[in-house]
Amino acid sequence: IDTLTISGGIALLAIYARSLIEKGEDSKTIIEKVEKRIPYVKVTSVLHSIDYLYKGGRCSALARFGVNLFKIRPEIIMKDGNMASKKLYRGKDAVVVKKYCLDVLEDYKNIDKSIVFLASAAYPDEIIDIAEETLKSHDFKKIIRIKAGSTISAYCGDKTIGMFFIDDFGI
Repeated sequence: IDTLTISGGIALLAIYARSLIEKGEDSKTIIEKVEKRIPYVKVTSVLHSIDYLYKGGRCSALARFGVNLFKIRPEIIMKDGNMASKKLYRGKDAVVVKKYCLDVLEDYKNIDKSIVFLASAAYPDEIIDIAEETLKSHDFKKIIRIKAGSTISAYCGDKTIGMFFIDDFGI
């Protein structure tokens, strides 16, 4: 199955597949149900800087200059298997992370709140705690903190925080 996503999204689909196995679903049904959820897997993160995107050839020197000059923190999402910019944030870490979490909750109306992965790269625990508390206050049942893997770290750099979830609840 081509999941069109990265590790955290793949893990969410694997957890879902396991739940279907535990319910006694046959393999054909499991594949169909997992494939149906693929377009709803969401990967989103906020970068502290775009230096790593620049170094990897994913943004221009002019974009890097502007982002650094105005201390902008872009939100990057996975869309159709590719990275894309969505929103821009400014401010201190605690303010940006809380606003980012609230915006994600506002932007995605059908989040399956049974599980969410909260990924981070070199962020202090107190900042990750803010994200976790924000999600808890919006009825997420299971919030799993994960360290960003090598792919996210290489693309996004340190002080990146992100979420992996499925946005198809009730669909």
